[in-house]
Amino acid sequence: MKAQLLFDKIKQGDIMIKVLVFVLFLLFCMPTQYGVVNAEELYTPSYYRIESSNCLLYRTEQDNQDISNVWFLLPKTYFVQVLDESDELFFKVKYQDFIGYVFKTDVSAVYETPQYPWADNLTFDINGTANVVIRSAPSSDSAYLGLIPFNATSVTYHGSIVGDEALSGLGNSWYFATYTSFEQGIISGYVYAPLTQNLTVIQDNTEVLSTVKPSSGSEIIDEVISPELQNGQNLLIIGLLSLVGIAILLLLFRPKRKSKKAKQSVKGTQLNQSNNNKQFLTFDESDNF
Repeated sequence: MKAQLLFDKIKQGDIMIKVLVFVLFLLFCMPTQYGVVNAEELYTPSYYRIESSNCLLYRTEQDNQDISNVWFLLPKTYFVQVLDESDELFFKVKYQDFIGYVFKTDVSAVYETPQYPWADNLTFDINGTANVVIRSAPSSDSAYLGLIPFNATSVTYHGSIVGDEALSGLGNSWYFATYTSFEQGIISGYVYAPLTQNLTVIQDNTEVLSTVKPSSGSEIIDEVISPELQNGQNLLIIGLLSLVGIAILLLLFRPKRKSKKAKQSVKGTQLNQSNNNKQFLTFDESDNF
């Protein structure tokens, strides 16, 4: 009986050690964003509002306003999603499906996620006088990419840019656009704006978002975590670590199976002990007579 109690205590101690190992694993391996944190220290704004009317989306992180280094002009009051703090002058950002760079002085941080970060669903029509060429740059001598027929409507508009004056007296405004057709597929490039019409009016974004960094507290934990969870790689890491944790937990608490030989050995030992007890019992009983 005492031996059984001792065995039970050892077994309980073994379980406690396993539990402790598992808890330590969770503490050291799980992502830190699940901890109770000081939001003021960890929160980095993910979106910045476009404050300048001359905010250009650059192709490279160079202070070079040559038209070959610019995607298009970004609409004021909308937002860019900051991907990286490129250098002392630029943020690396995303606007719609475009990755580029903006001057830090042209944008300001907001500490919430905007519902409508960029101007979407903007279109224009071709004015019906002639087919319009899509080019690789806002210049009539740039590379030919495709053709939009004169009667095309609802061509997707992304932004405008100042380029060359393709036709005398018609100005130097170009649109960066995407056109889809069965023959040509999806083509994105620059279209000479005077040959278009009915551009969707771009309304100002009037969302009111906080421009003050959150203070620490449980009520803003979701806002602290959410920008980091938007990264697909972090979600994948969290999922893999969770699976590893479950696997370790199963291994730690998996019941041990005795082998057939071990069972036979134990059974034989128990049988021998039973026979010995019988022998001792016979001797004792005879001795009492």
